[in-house]
Amino acid sequence: MMTIEELYAEKEKAQRKQPTSMAGAMKRHQTLARVQADIDYFDQGDLLSKKAIRKELEKITELQQQADDLQREIERRKNDLLQDVFGTAAEQLKK
Repeated sequence: MMTIEELYAEKEKAQRKQPTSMAGAMKRHQTLARVQADIDYFDQGDLLSKKAIRKELEKITELQQQADDLQREIERRKNDLLQDVFGTAAEQLKK
């Protein structure tokens, strides 16, 4: 995707170019409409995407907490298994 600066540059370039035919005028109009839509998306997207990003970050934080909990559970079970199998020698195996 283009940067906002590139979009503005493309818009100005299209505005400066004078069409020499009907097809050229339509192409210029379509280019201007597309570029303006992309610019509007950037302008509006800043507000909308911040909310979406915040929501995704919350989900990521929640998933990270779940992963940490699972990792602790794995370690606990691993330690319990080592303790059950090897008894007091399990401490030496952990190192």
